[in-house]
Amino acid sequence: MIVVVRMRVRMDEKTCISLTRALEPDNRSAPRGVSISMECDSQGLLCVVECRNVPILTCRNTVDDVLEHVAMALKLVGRLDHAFKSRHIP
Repeated sequence: MIVVVRMRVRMDEKTCISLTRALEPDNRSAPRGVSISMECDSQGLLCVVECRNVPILTCRNTVDDVLEHVAMALKLVGRLDHAFKSRHIP
């Protein structure tokens, strides 16, 4: 069985590029039979999780992990952006 899950998260290009670079190491360590790809386009982040011949729960858990990592990275980027802007002197 093959399961493909496509997820889109809207964000600006700069944030998207930073996020995909930050999550790249996590994506390489996906379980056997699972592949994760991320790319940036004009609408934001497109993430595709493809599961081949693995239990459906493995696929669901991988998707859940990806979403959790994206959410944490976005939170961190927001905090860093806020901290940088608050120290900015015109």
